[in-house]
Amino acid sequence: MIHTKPNADPQGRYGVEDAANLLGIHRCTLWRWVRKGWIKPMVRKINNRIVFRGCDIISAWEAYI
Repeated sequence: MIHTKPNADPQGRYGVEDAANLLGIHRCTLWRWVRKGWIKPMVRKINNRIVFRGCDIISAWEAYI
């Protein structure tokens, strides 16, 4: 877990690997956070890929710290 605020665009969308890297955690840890309800993924309608909003990444980081 990083101790500085993630450099994520609040309006941006990030894939699983990018979201985990921004938070400084492994992608498996990110999925644990999803199961616990600490961060909510979205499914893109265009290609059905899982993404995380930048504002949700920042909120999850703030809640963890």
